[in-house]
Amino acid sequence: MPDLIAYQANHLSIDPLGLPADTAVGTTQLNLAPQARAGVLARFPLQGFTGAQLQLVDARGAPLPPGTAIVHRETGKSFVVS
Repeated sequence: MPDLIAYQANHLSIDPLGLPADTAVGTTQLNLAPQARAGVLARFPLQGFTGAQLQLVDARGAPLPPGTAIVHRETGKSFVVS
């Protein structure tokens, strides 16, 4: 970023809506104070993730109520519907 003010907090931010849908950002705002005639590195920690939104239904097609315990067949892991 050009034109940062030396020895003073410079507020930088990014718009997370401009990131890919499978990317999470730890923070969207930084305050940086570079030294005179020096650069400073602004790090916005990005992490990729995989997620899914499911609609869980019973044998009749009715949505499962919150709090229902389910088990993933392939892994055997247990989950609770929220």
